[in-house]
Amino acid sequence: MPSDKAVTSLVVMESASRGDAFSQEFVNDSFRGCDLFLRQTAQASTIAFASIKLQGRVPGSTEWYTVAAVSPTTAVPFTKRLRVYPNASTALNSTGLDPAVQNDFLPGIWRVASTNVSTSACTFSVSGHFFA
Repeated sequence: MPSDKAVTSLVVMESASRGDAFSQEFVNDSFRGCDLFLRQTAQASTIAFASIKLQGRVPGSTEWYTVAAVSPTTAVPFTKRLRVYPNASTALNSTGLDPAVQNDFLPGIWRVASTNVSTSACTFSVSGHFFA
């Protein structure tokens, strides 16, 4: 992504203990893509790990489609990154967080859906950088 592009940061889901959940719906009127960060800090059991999906809403409906997803790591705490941007590259970068990458645009209406791989809750947050 060009370094001269505008960047906005946003907390999509605050840190909380939860099972399966959805963020609020966001209207995108100025961003081409984003880096989303899933940060899990605690688990209620040894198999409670969160994964997230960036979803776009199908225009004129209440249906959602998955743009991209990131799976959890099996050790807590962990941070995973999901990059969605046109012509995104999987090249390593200085953060050390090798991203799951999707070559796509950030949808006009989007949300984050989280899935817990067990019936126990885990504590995590989702935040992001959004690029014009």
